Amino acid sequence: MRALNAPPQARPTPPRHNPPGRTLSCAPEGGRPSTPGTELPAALPMVEKELLCEQGTNATVAARMVSLAWKVAHSPPAARLRGVLGYRVRKAPADVVRLGWFFLRGHARWIAKGWRWATHGDLRADARAARLIGDRESRRAAQELIRADARARWAKLGIAAHHITLVGLLLTILGGILTIIHASVDPAQMPAWLTGLFTTLGVLGAVGIGVLKTAPLGWVIAAVWEGRDRTPGAGFLLHPDRDDPDPWIDERMITTAIASLNIPAVTRFFKDGGPLCYTIAARRDGSGTAVQVRMPLGSKASDVIARTELLAANLGRLEVETWPAVGPQANILDLWIADPGALDGPAPPWPLLHDGSVDVYAGVPWGTTIRGEPITAPLIGTNWLFGALAGQGKTAALRLLALGAALDATTEIRIINFKPSGDWNPLQPRASVLLVGMGTDIITACADQLDELVTDMQRRAETLERHAPGANKVPKHLAARKDLGLHPLFLFIDEVHVLFADEQLGGKTGRATLAMKTLLNMARAFNIGLLIATQRPDDRTLPAEIRDRFGMRACLHVGNEATNDMILGKPAFADGGRATTLRYNIDRGTCVVNSGFGTNTKYTIVRTHHVSAHDPDTHTPDQITPIITRALHLMTTTGRTIHAAPHTTDEPVDHLADIHHVLRGQPRVRTQIMLTRLAELNPGVYEGWSFSDLKTALTHHGVEISKSHGHSVIRARDITHALTHRDTTHHRNSEPDAGN
Repeated sequence: MRALNAPPQARPTPPRHNPPGRTLSCAPEGGRPSTPGTELPAALPMVEKELLCEQGTNATVAARMVSLAWKVAHSPPAARLRGVLGYRVRKAPADVVRLGWFFLRGHARWIAKGWRWATHGDLRADARAARLIGDRESRRAAQELIRADARARWAKLGIAAHHITLVGLLLTILGGILTIIHASVDPAQMPAWLTGLFTTLGVLGAVGIGVLKTAPLGWVIAAVWEGRDRTPGAGFLLHPDRDDPDPWIDERMITTAIASLNIPAVTRFFKDGGPLCYTIAARRDGSGTAVQVRMPLGSKASDVIARTELLAANLGRLEVETWPAVGPQANILDLWIADPGALDGPAPPWPLLHDGSVDVYAGVPWGTTIRGEPITAPLIGTNWLFGALAGQGKTAALRLLALGAALDATTEIRIINFKPSGDWNPLQPRASVLLVGMGTDIITACADQLDELVTDMQRRAETLERHAPGANKVPKHLAARKDLGLHPLFLFIDEVHVLFADEQLGGKTGRATLAMKTLLNMARAFNIGLLIATQRPDDRTLPAEIRDRFGMRACLHVGNEATNDMILGKPAFADGGRATTLRYNIDRGTCVVNSGFGTNTKYTIVRTHHVSAHDPDTHTPDQITPIITRALHLMTTTGRTIHAAPHTTDEPVDHLADIHHVLRGQPRVRTQIMLTRLAELNPGVYEGWSFSDLKTALTHHGVEISKSHGHSVIRARDITHALTHRDTTHHRNSEPDAGN
């Protein structure tokens, strides 16, 4: 009533209608809204303001919940779950039939196991095998085992029946007593321990009833588990996550593919329900899937390799995308399956394209495996053979090794290109020898180079023996010395079949062939390496006794199995080293190498880096010249020259003049210091000189070694007198006779 009689100005003013687009703002009491145009009407009671604020807060929370729910629903795990559920719903009828078959097959397997146990099937099989091979002792032993096992089983059965009877009687008596007590005694009057006992028995009874009720379900699960397909993997959970039609590669898929290869031993193995053993489960490896499988008894990895084309078809891949190989053992299949299209496109850029240097003792970055692992090619202590059809990138792969060697300032590079082209011309500033052409003069010059390397190899052997007696290779610290001439030297020969096709210098008994044999046998121990490339590796243009001496062999695309094995060596094709699967003009620069590069595999597929030379037709940039410029700068900064080998002449060495030179104006010098100075002056002659060598050279000129304070010394006045006497004698002998 008081409200009705209130004056008009005291009545609450009804809220005005908010204009369109105007929002409400909840500001703290006594504060002002921060944004103009968002104020609450001043006449609204505080209660209505609170309601509006609460409604706004609820709306914000609801909006956030909706946003969170939307994000969760559209997240990758949720999308995967939806795909899995949808996939399983679509496959539900097939799954029901499949589980029913597992259920029936599980019972069949149980029956078979029970029958074998009851009839001593294993022992009887041994007896039959012994009878077939005529081994009477083994057959008699198996029969005795059957009888003994039968008696032991009956004895065990009697003991078990006796124990069961005793336990059953005991439980029956205890159960009867407890039943009488429960029926005749009020629970409230029972002792606490007896009440606890009845409670425990009640719980155990309830659990037992539950177990009995679920026993049929357990029986079904056990039968299905026994009758399941014994292949690993749960690939059915992964298929829905694919947006493309390509099959997933997992253990189940690989097992199915191998089982369908029509290998008799494998077929029998799967028919008997045996599971494949995966020594390395299917896992992501680079741009594909890697796996190792232990093949069943009676089969080996090469059986699968021989059916690579069918294996690739079963896996839904191209043959070039499926690479089976022999693993650590003959029965281990090392398998790598590329993702569709993963091998298309070029290899990654060369890591040394713009900066960096090389230590040839550590190797040269050369490429990546098809799995994406970097490959470092060894140069020290090995020789390389490249083979391929024309235009497949063998020159570029060989030239990349030369560029790597050029970035080591200690190396010497010699290049002979029997193809009259400019593929190797950009390396001319760095090479000590560069011969291009296919004429007789180039062939003769190549043979001369090989003979020269044989001579240099003999010199290196003597030098190495003096500085590292008994060493079987040149240590790195000796190779770095400028005065010894033990630096790494690499001879690159492109299209080498032109050399061996020459009847006089090549062939099987030509001068070039004999020299190359000698170098391939021993030169690698003295830091001399041969790297050759050919497109015709047959016996006429590249004799087998030459091919077989190369430690590293790289084969790019070839057309047939015979050429493949000529380059890689037999039985490369049978063991999975197949360059025939590489695609012509598509997989250029990709090669199969007869090395695992530190792994357990016999062969490695390498995608070599590409460093381009200038090509005006295709507008290809020149990437080689900047690398050679950087290599020359490295040589300048280290004080190296292109011709790193010691220079030798046929002029006789004047030992007396050299000794006078290294006296350096001193009246006398100790013999040990004299030997050191002589070695520094002319290491090619005096390196390795002993005291006796020095004494012999001085005695030849009538100079004797003196003693000073207990040390052997050479006196300057003796050397000067010997030089004066020699020059005077030479002058007199050269004057004409007075009567002439």
